[in-house]
Amino acid sequence: MFCLVIVLTCLSLIQCGSGTHPPDNLPRGAAWPLELPRRLSGTLGEIRGTSMHYGIDVKTNGRNGYRVNAIADGEIQSLISKPWGYGKGIYLRHNDEYMSVYGHLDAFENQSNNLNDLVALLHVLYLDESVFFSPRNHSLYFEKGDAIAYTGETGSGYPHLHLELRKGEEYLNPSVIFPADDDKAPVITAIFLCREKGNTTIEETMLKLTPKKQKKENRVITTSPVTLIPGEKYFFKLSCYDSVNARNPVVPYTISYSINNTRQFSIQFDRLTKKDLYYGSMIYDISRSTIHGKPSYTYFLCRRTGNNATCINTSDKNGYLDANNGGQTAEFRVSDLGGNVTIAQIPITRSKKSKAAMPGKNWKWISRNTSKKIVTSDKSCSVEMPAYALPSSSFISLERVQSSKTLASVKKSARGTRLFSVYNLKPHDGLLRKKATIMMKAPGGMNPRVLKKITICQFYPGKKPRKLRTTYDKSNNVFTAKTRKTGYFALLMDYSPPSIYLPPVHEMINQDNGITHVRIHAVDNLTGINTYRLTCFLNGEAASFTYDHDRKWIDILVPPGKSRIHHLLIKCPDYAGNWRVYRNLVNFQ
Repeated sequence: MFCLVIVLTCLSLIQCGSGTHPPDNLPRGAAWPLELPRRLSGTLGEIRGTSMHYGIDVKTNGRNGYRVNAIADGEIQSLISKPWGYGKGIYLRHNDEYMSVYGHLDAFENQSNNLNDLVALLHVLYLDESVFFSPRNHSLYFEKGDAIAYTGETGSGYPHLHLELRKGEEYLNPSVIFPADDDKAPVITAIFLCREKGNTTIEETMLKLTPKKQKKENRVITTSPVTLIPGEKYFFKLSCYDSVNARNPVVPYTISYSINNTRQFSIQFDRLTKKDLYYGSMIYDISRSTIHGKPSYTYFLCRRTGNNATCINTSDKNGYLDANNGGQTAEFRVSDLGGNVTIAQIPITRSKKSKAAMPGKNWKWISRNTSKKIVTSDKSCSVEMPAYALPSSSFISLERVQSSKTLASVKKSARGTRLFSVYNLKPHDGLLRKKATIMMKAPGGMNPRVLKKITICQFYPGKKPRKLRTTYDKSNNVFTAKTRKTGYFALLMDYSPPSIYLPPVHEMINQDNGITHVRIHAVDNLTGINTYRLTCFLNGEAASFTYDHDRKWIDILVPPGKSRIHHLLIKCPDYAGNWRVYRNLVNFQ
């Protein structure tokens, strides 16, 4: 009986729409969905993990609750509400071709169409925290400029609005329709000359750049030319970013390079297809996401084996250099939608050498369709590569790191740990299709009780180590972990407990419909907060809480009461078994 009442109530809510059929309008006359400046924290084509971003992310000043308007006349095709991904989202169908998507919403419009009440009832009806609802008969229709929702931070990430524009199976770039006011040119942070052998980057050199800033262009000239050895295969990588008049870096609109005014390779993020989303690790070098300690985006300026992304211009050449010709000039152009351009020029000469050095003895040739085990010379580490883990047959190198400079860098970025050994699995710019198993010998003379604190971490140059799920094989006295990435791998012991501290006052206390929440930052940069054993107490009693993995804070529910000052106790462990106990008297008013 209760379910029947809910179903009838849902039907009555759906019928609240105007029922008008949507016109055959196009998004060219679309309106910006927010009454906020067009400041972006993410753009179309950005690398996210190993995939690419579908739309744009609009900044909302770190706050929730800004009104979201329909960009054009349309009907709601779907409503979603789930604790991950888009969180609360709306799919608005404009005609047979175009659809706009709005994600990470705090709430739906609840006056003319009662969308919030509808979604709340569906959660109860299906007893599920994830809801996907598609109304029928054009019952939920909005005109351009009508309020459809309010910005939030549901799903994942800080407060922002995720906006997509779809045409059939394509994801269009909303910034083309809604260009931001942008008078800053993109920034080129680095250019790399790479030598390839057997589908493998076996040599990589960062070129020294000398900037010469101008108002509309930022021309960058190398101090010396690059030299190519005839018969070898070379390509460039380029690191750059745009700002769109915001502090954070975003992806530029177009990246291209030419040789003697003949274009060799170009990428343009005006649209993506669903298939393109899986080519992220072939367009971006994910190991070079940080240049000189600052975030950046590094692109392969060549079409590598297996890369069929449509954002690459097919009328160009494949991007590889002709090493047999000297006296050439490479010109790189990075542009944004504001018409700002950054240019870099590099002279190219031909070497007198007739042959380059072959890969060293540490490089092993691996056929794609066979499994292979690679072992270091001292047999302290090995990697088992399953069949079809590599995108193509190629060279792989595994060696123990002896460089004092590299070891010092690891110790600096992983403070609060004891470092045992570091290994280098090359090339860094590849991503495995299947997980490989890495095994490291356990250090001798260790107390069995502290073995659980030892873990294998993966990292790239300039990045902090990230913990891999590590197990200890007592019979073979080795630690094992699985990974799809190459790079550096460190065996270390985490003996540092999590950090707990109070956020700024405006973030610490949150009032939501008369309910008080207090937020306390809790961070562990290596093994992570063990939320399963985390406990919070207010005035000696267990308190309800959630842990926000994006903002790294504990959100504690404060029970109603007359007292303004509460005694707060937090017991916070990490996955290595280190505990931090935090006590404080906090005024929640």
